[in-house]
Amino acid sequence: MSEQDFLWKRDFKNINWQATLIYNLFRAFGAGIVFCIFQLISGEGLKALVLIPGYPIMYFIFLLPVGLTLNWLTGLGVPVVGWLNIIFALLVAIGDPLVFIFKKIKPELVPVDKPSFFSFKIVIFIVNEPIVDTNEPGER
Repeated sequence: MSEQDFLWKRDFKNINWQATLIYNLFRAFGAGIVFCIFQLISGEGLKALVLIPGYPIMYFIFLLPVGLTLNWLTGLGVPVVGWLNIIFALLVAIGDPLVFIFKKIKPELVPVDKPSFFSFKIVIFIVNEPIVDTNEPGER
């Protein structure tokens, strides 16, 4: 499975939904951990620990739908929306370094061969490699 440039028309039928969910969940957990650390350093105390389980929930309920909508509007050429899209993507991308490190520690749990160290994408779709038929016509 690979993390590649995703095109809706070409790749939608080959999306590995389980791997996509797991990978983006790892990214959201990573972002929650990073924001929790920032909150603890700034003196928020133990209530900052709510971010670790709460951030993935916020990602799937709020960040993902808004980010996908902003991405769609950016593709239509709506001005200024691209900047908002970058901000929303940054809220998830901040967890990418932890996923990258986690892949080095427990590679079997991260469903991507080479995760990005930092990716400005609100969601990363994991696409199964298409099966290429190498047989010439008439060969068996």
